[in-house]
Amino acid sequence: MKILKNKKVLITGAFVLLAAAVFLVVILLKNRAEKKGGAEKEFSSLSEAVEYAGFSMEYSDRLSGYPASGFKGSSSSITVLYPNGGYIKKAFAAEEGTKDADPEESEHVISGVPVYFTESEGDVTKARWTDNGFDYIISIESGGESVTAEEMEDYVRMTR
Repeated sequence: MKILKNKKVLITGAFVLLAAAVFLVVILLKNRAEKKGGAEKEFSSLSEAVEYAGFSMEYSDRLSGYPASGFKGSSSSITVLYPNGGYIKKAFAAEEGTKDADPEESEHVISGVPVYFTESEGDVTKARWTDNGFDYIISIESGGESVTAEEMEDYVRMTR
Protein backbone atom coordinates (compact mmCIF):
# COMPACT_ATOMS: atom_id res chain seq x y z
CA MET A 1 0.00 0.00 0.00
CA LYS A 2 2.88 2.31 0.85
CA ILE A 3 4.52 1.74 -2.55
CA LEU A 4 1.25 2.59 -4.34
CA LYS A 5 0.91 5.79 -2.30
CA ASN A 6 4.50 6.82 -3.16
CA LYS A 7 3.81 6.22 -6.87
CA LYS A 8 0.73 8.48 -6.73
CA VAL A 9 2.73 11.24 -5.02
CA LEU A 10 5.53 10.83 -7.56
CA ILE A 11 3.14 10.89 -10.53
CA THR A 12 1.28 13.92 -9.13
CA GLY A 13 4.57 15.74 -8.55
CA ALA A 14 5.77 14.95 -12.06
CA PHE A 15 2.48 16.17 -13.52
CA VAL A 16 2.69 19.46 -11.56
CA LEU A 17 6.28 20.02 -12.72
CA LEU A 18 5.34 19.26 -16.33
CA ALA A 19 2.38 21.66 -16.20
CA ALA A 20 4.59 24.41 -14.74
CA ALA A 21 7.21 23.84 -17.44
CA VAL A 22 4.60 24.01 -20.21
CA PHE A 23 3.17 27.23 -18.73
CA LEU A 24 6.64 28.81 -18.57
CA VAL A 25 7.46 27.81 -22.16
CA VAL A 26 4.15 29.29 -23.40
CA ILE A 27 4.88 32.60 -21.62
CA LEU A 28 8.44 32.76 -23.00
CA LEU A 29 7.32 31.93 -26.54
CA LYS A 30 4.58 34.56 -26.39
CA ASN A 31 7.05 37.26 -25.28
CA ARG A 32 9.53 36.21 -27.97
CA ALA A 33 6.85 36.23 -30.66
CA GLU A 34 5.72 39.73 -29.64
CA LYS A 35 9.27 41.05 -29.99
CA LYS A 36 10.07 39.16 -33.21
CA GLY A 37 6.73 39.97 -34.76
CA GLY A 38 7.43 43.66 -34.32
CA ALA A 39 4.59 44.11 -31.86
CA GLU A 40 4.74 47.70 -30.70
CA LYS A 41 4.13 48.40 -27.02
CA GLU A 42 3.56 51.66 -25.18
CA PHE A 43 5.93 52.75 -22.42
CA SER A 44 5.96 55.52 -19.84
CA SER A 45 9.66 56.30 -20.30
CA LEU A 46 12.32 56.21 -22.99
CA SER A 47 14.47 53.89 -20.87
CA GLU A 48 11.71 51.25 -20.90
CA ALA A 49 11.33 51.53 -24.71
CA VAL A 50 15.12 51.36 -25.14
CA GLU A 51 15.32 48.23 -22.97
CA TYR A 52 12.54 46.57 -24.97
CA ALA A 53 13.98 47.56 -28.38
CA GLY A 54 17.58 46.76 -27.49
CA PHE A 55 19.19 49.97 -28.84
CA SER A 56 19.51 53.57 -27.66
CA MET A 57 17.96 56.80 -28.89
CA GLU A 58 18.58 60.51 -28.43
CA TYR A 59 15.92 63.06 -29.35
CA SER A 60 14.64 66.57 -28.72
CA ASP A 61 12.57 66.83 -25.54
CA ARG A 62 10.31 69.31 -27.37
CA LEU A 63 8.97 69.10 -30.91
CA SER A 64 7.22 72.05 -32.48
CA GLY A 65 6.71 73.57 -29.02
CA TYR A 66 5.38 70.43 -27.32
CA PRO A 67 7.14 68.19 -24.77
CA ALA A 68 7.40 64.43 -25.33
CA SER A 69 4.26 62.72 -24.05
CA GLY A 70 4.82 59.01 -24.62
CA PHE A 71 7.00 56.28 -26.03
CA LYS A 72 6.48 53.18 -28.13
CA GLY A 73 8.92 50.40 -28.83
CA SER A 74 9.25 47.15 -30.71
CA SER A 75 12.12 44.82 -31.48
CA SER A 76 13.04 47.06 -34.40
CA SER A 77 11.94 50.61 -33.54
CA ILE A 78 11.50 53.32 -30.92
CA THR A 79 8.99 56.16 -31.33
CA VAL A 80 8.79 59.32 -29.22
CA LEU A 81 5.26 60.76 -29.25
CA TYR A 82 4.22 64.38 -28.79
CA PRO A 83 0.72 65.56 -27.79
CA ASN A 84 0.16 67.46 -31.06
CA GLY A 85 0.40 64.20 -33.01
CA GLY A 86 4.03 64.70 -34.01
CA TYR A 87 6.62 62.00 -33.50
CA ILE A 88 10.26 61.04 -33.87
CA LYS A 89 10.99 57.46 -34.91
CA LYS A 90 14.21 55.46 -35.08
CA ALA A 91 14.11 52.00 -36.66
CA PHE A 92 16.50 49.48 -38.12
CA ALA A 93 17.11 50.45 -41.73
CA ALA A 94 14.79 48.70 -44.14
CA GLU A 95 17.50 48.43 -46.79
CA GLU A 96 21.09 49.51 -47.18
CA GLY A 97 21.97 52.68 -49.01
CA THR A 98 20.47 56.11 -49.32
CA LYS A 99 16.91 56.39 -50.51
CA ASP A 100 16.20 58.92 -53.23
CA ALA A 101 13.99 61.91 -52.58
CA ASP A 102 10.34 61.84 -53.59
CA PRO A 103 9.30 64.65 -55.97
CA GLU A 104 7.68 66.49 -53.02
CA GLU A 105 10.88 66.37 -50.95
CA SER A 106 13.96 68.54 -50.91
CA GLU A 107 17.38 67.19 -50.01
CA HIS A 108 19.46 68.81 -47.27
CA VAL A 109 22.87 67.54 -46.20
CA ILE A 110 23.21 67.68 -42.41
CA SER A 111 26.47 66.55 -40.83
CA GLY A 112 27.34 64.79 -44.09
CA VAL A 113 24.08 62.82 -44.26
CA PRO A 114 21.36 63.39 -46.91
CA VAL A 115 18.10 64.31 -45.16
CA TYR A 116 14.83 64.68 -47.07
CA PHE A 117 12.38 67.39 -46.01
CA THR A 118 8.72 67.50 -46.91
CA GLU A 119 7.41 71.05 -46.92
CA SER A 120 3.96 72.58 -46.89
CA GLU A 121 3.43 76.29 -47.52
CA GLY A 122 7.06 77.07 -46.75
CA ASP A 123 7.15 75.15 -43.47
CA VAL A 124 8.80 71.78 -42.95
CA THR A 125 6.42 69.01 -41.85
CA LYS A 126 8.66 65.95 -42.12
CA ALA A 127 12.29 64.89 -42.26
CA ARG A 128 13.58 61.42 -43.07
CA TRP A 129 17.06 59.99 -43.39
CA THR A 130 19.17 56.85 -42.97
CA ASP A 131 22.34 56.83 -40.88
CA ASN A 132 24.47 54.14 -39.23
CA GLY A 133 22.03 51.33 -40.04
CA PHE A 134 18.91 53.16 -38.82
CA ASP A 135 16.04 54.95 -40.57
CA TYR A 136 14.80 58.12 -38.89
CA ILE A 137 11.59 60.12 -39.30
CA ILE A 138 10.61 63.37 -37.65
CA SER A 139 7.00 64.31 -38.33
CA ILE A 140 5.31 67.57 -37.40
CA GLU A 141 1.57 67.01 -37.55
CA SER A 142 -0.90 69.75 -38.37
CA GLY A 143 -2.06 71.65 -35.32
CA GLY A 144 1.47 72.08 -34.04
CA GLU A 145 3.61 75.13 -34.43
CA SER A 146 5.20 75.19 -37.85
CA VAL A 147 8.97 74.84 -38.15
CA THR A 148 11.46 76.34 -40.54
CA ALA A 149 14.12 74.34 -42.36
CA GLU A 150 16.70 75.62 -39.85
CA GLU A 151 14.60 74.44 -36.89
CA MET A 152 14.12 71.01 -38.50
CA GLU A 153 17.88 70.79 -39.07
CA ASP A 154 18.35 71.34 -35.31
CA TYR A 155 15.86 68.52 -34.55
CA VAL A 156 17.75 66.24 -36.96
CA ARG A 157 21.09 67.02 -35.27
CA MET A 158 19.59 66.14 -31.85
CA THR A 159 18.20 62.80 -33.04
CA ARG A 160 20.42 59.73 -32.93
